[in-house]
Amino acid sequence: MEVTGTLVVQSSKPKAADRELPWLLNLPAPGSKASCCGVLLTHGAGGDLSSGVLPQIAAALAAAGVPVLRFTCKPVHLGTRCHAMRVGAQC
Repeated sequence: MEVTGTLVVQSSKPKAADRELPWLLNLPAPGSKASCCGVLLTHGAGGDLSSGVLPQIAAALAAAGVPVLRFTCKPVHLGTRCHAMRVGAQC
């Protein structure tokens, strides 16, 4: 089962806009043996909560009874994100 939402992060700086962080929670099937802990998954630079193998990892863990929370981590501005992608491409 998947539950989605958005977390609003209020800026601590004057005149700065609040940021919205989308999230998705993969839950074990109702009636399955649930784990006493969960997993928090996030992406690399330039990605989002559905990047790469994150959905498959989350689904497999949830099927094993482990709840998984994924979110999209958005930097303050696009320039920071683009710089991180350029640096990563040079590695």
